[in-house]
Amino acid sequence: MESAVWKYFELVSKDVAKCKLCNKNYSRKGRGTTSLKNHLKSIHSSQYKEVIDADLSAKKKEAASRNSPTPLQKMKQVTIESCLEKKLLWDANDPRTKELDTVIAEMIATDDQPFDFVEGIGFMRLLQKSSPHYKLKKRQFYADLLRDKIYPKVFNKIALEIKSMIQTGLSFTTDVWSDTSAGVSLLSLTSHGINNDFQRKNLVLCAQKLDGRHTGEYLSNVFHSMLKTWEIPINNVHCVLRDSGANMKKALFLSGVNNLDCVLHKLQLVIKSGLEAQSSIQEIISKCRSIATHFHHSTMAQEELKCIQKRLDVPQRTVLQDVQTRWNSTLYMMERILLLKEPLALYVGSHSHLKILTNVENDVASNCIKFLKPFEEITKTISSSTSSLSDVIPLITTLRKQLESFSKEDEYGIKRMRDIMKSELANRFSCLENNDLYTISTYLDPRYKGKFFPLDILQQVQARLSKKIEELQSHEFTDGQPAKKIKISQEALCSTGKSITESLSEFLESSSDDETYSMPKEITQIIDAYHQEKRLAACENPISWWKNRQNVYPYLSKLARQYLACPPSSVPSERLFSSAGLIYDLKRSRLSAETAERLMFLKHNLPIIKFEY
Repeated sequence: MESAVWKYFELVSKDVAKCKLCNKNYSRKGRGTTSLKNHLKSIHSSQYKEVIDADLSAKKKEAASRNSPTPLQKMKQVTIESCLEKKLLWDANDPRTKELDTVIAEMIATDDQPFDFVEGIGFMRLLQKSSPHYKLKKRQFYADLLRDKIYPKVFNKIALEIKSMIQTGLSFTTDVWSDTSAGVSLLSLTSHGINNDFQRKNLVLCAQKLDGRHTGEYLSNVFHSMLKTWEIPINNVHCVLRDSGANMKKALFLSGVNNLDCVLHKLQLVIKSGLEAQSSIQEIISKCRSIATHFHHSTMAQEELKCIQKRLDVPQRTVLQDVQTRWNSTLYMMERILLLKEPLALYVGSHSHLKILTNVENDVASNCIKFLKPFEEITKTISSSTSSLSDVIPLITTLRKQLESFSKEDEYGIKRMRDIMKSELANRFSCLENNDLYTISTYLDPRYKGKFFPLDILQQVQARLSKKIEELQSHEFTDGQPAKKIKISQEALCSTGKSITESLSEFLESSSDDETYSMPKEITQIIDAYHQEKRLAACENPISWWKNRQNVYPYLSKLARQYLACPPSSVPSERLFSSAGLIYDLKRSRLSAETAERLMFLKHNLPIIKFEY
């Protein structure tokens, strides 16, 4: 509060003030106003009285102001209306309150929201308008609700789903994800099976934090601990899809489970080898990236390109920028550049520093796109959540035939790329027909059966399938315990006291897995009957077909549930990690590893179980 004495004084310096009445300078001791008031009191008494009265009145107003409530305090004062409203608020145990508590907590998990989202003014206003009788809680309440109540219930629900599929065998995908900015690495585990109702279930089980070096031994131990958490015996693991990293291969080898390379990773390596082998293609891609970078760094350039397209009366399109780790984004970038070649030609008329594709390069790029299109189609098919390992042999076989059908005219400018990719495709997918996981799953798919096998391979597949049926029968006969195969070990041979020649003769006379296998007659009839069934159309659902035939082919249908549930790629794990970056963002920098894992678990599984738990 400023004193009224300054009505009659003005500052000359920090320590001196001049009286406006007598024009004399006076010292301000301690830079206060006491000396100035004393001057008025002794020389200008009437003005002194005015100053004292004015200062006293100002002090009274300030005191009254301090004692009066602020606008916020006025809002908080208890009124009759507010008392009535408070009585209308739902009780904490009201079913409507509990329902909204749960929905809000689920929303935080499924929409990757930070917990303090509930304290935002926008959300609070929305709740006040939509549910005025609901009392919004603090963020810790919803964090505790997710951790202590919702997660355990969803975990138990998923555990029941796992139990319904565990006897037929489960397939898994696993992958390692790292974020250097968050300083965290995770190992994922997703499960895939077909339940007793012949419904395919793709479930997220874990995204466990990794603390040590990612050695094969360490990853194997983590893999076993994740299975143990869900009480999944290692013998019930049908197959694991993984990337081609040496540490992942070693981890699953040490775990003693069937495992396969991700088909999409192998396809990407085929494409990468082809693109890098053709220097002309590399130059075209480099030019396209320069064009894309130019437009992505300039809004004025984008607006000018839009105006040109408007003048030409063509659809409004923007230039696409590729992501070098995703080959199909490079394909889409080249496609878009070709679609925009006329507008771009007009644009460079006034921007000569920008280099666009020549007519020859346009032709080469067009052939490159045409050649890569089948790879893109297969990528989309295999990435689908309904795709199965049974699709791999038919798709790769069809792809090879399509690549063979390319004419010399289509090969213009891409011949080396084509040759390298055909060679890589043959090398990386050469052993499919020697792998039971691929062949049996293909044969058990009623869309394909033996269509893609030569006669000798088909007979081998049927013989292996016959053995699988015998194992199932033996499993039932021994009351749930698989019959053990009798093998003569070297120690047993040496312990009999017989000569090496005698022991060798006995060993050669014993049955062996690699000898010619004769299928039992009744099993042969089962397989023949299935083989004679009319194949489904490519668009029909093979799992629904088996559901309708489960009583006709009980053993084959069990094997179909096991083999057709296996995905062809590790895409489910990669999809899981696409949300990990959203969870480990700046707004959630203080999340514990356990909370982050549970949020990922709930985000993916809540929609799968339709929020019913």
